[in-house]
Amino acid sequence: RRIFTPTWKPSVRKLPPSERVIVDADEIVRLPEKRCVAVPRLPCRSATNAGLSADSAGGTGVQIRRLDAAGGVVVHSPSETAKGDFGIYDLDHKLITVIGKSAKDPRDPVPEKALRMAEQVGRLIAERKGIVVTGGLSGVMEAVSRGAKTAGGLVVGMLPGFDKRDANDYVDIAITTGMGWMRNTLTVRAADAVIMISGGIGTLNELTVAYELKPTVILEGTGGWSSRMREVAYQGKHLDEAKIAELHYAQTPQQAVEMAFALAALGETGRDSAREYY
Repeated sequence: RRIFTPTWKPSVRKLPPSERVIVDADEIVRLPEKRCVAVPRLPCRSATNAGLSADSAGGTGVQIRRLDAAGGVVVHSPSETAKGDFGIYDLDHKLITVIGKSAKDPRDPVPEKALRMAEQVGRLIAERKGIVVTGGLSGVMEAVSRGAKTAGGLVVGMLPGFDKRDANDYVDIAITTGMGWMRNTLTVRAADAVIMISGGIGTLNELTVAYELKPTVILEGTGGWSSRMREVAYQGKHLDEAKIAELHYAQTPQQAVEMAFALAALGETGRDSAREYY
């Protein structure tokens, strides 16, 4: 379990699409079209091959240090530099948020089928070099995270509270929000596409947020709202009479992941597809 707490606060200055500048405490690096990030303990290219020296620095956290030979950005945790255990992660890799039922209430357990399918979804996302984003807690969130880690993937957990220890054991990057259920908006809006598995009222809330902005795939047959949404949606695929967006359905984990990546490649959907911010 790897939890990183950045000690620096980067700022981004608007530049042409071909490059971006990230300002660190002591240096400026330019990111060309092909952008990469090196993340400790990931099964990727080694930092040595990327041109990163293993000079150990004091302090903790993650810092941007320099461009690698291939034009990627090397990020490292000073406490890990002596081990040289780094990898390069392409920033163009898709972020797939998986929403689903938690296991917080023992009287309302997550269906076993949903947990099995969630684990397969996580593994398949990681095998396609996608980054898994979840709410970071139990149930479907934990199962999909576990699946991603079996394939060497990266898992980001958006936590509702302030304590990183709330994250399940398979979360690599735990982001504490202190926002309670309002963190659902962050979890969904961080994604390039969303996959819904099972789900109670919290998942339903996330679905309504995703509908307006992010392409969403519902894995049917997993119980909860995922198995009922086709019945209650307008024409089986819209959450509003204006039909600003469309829900997509999958019957297997393979279909769900393939659809999510295909939809992610098309960009945002719904009301905000024209871009709200510039």
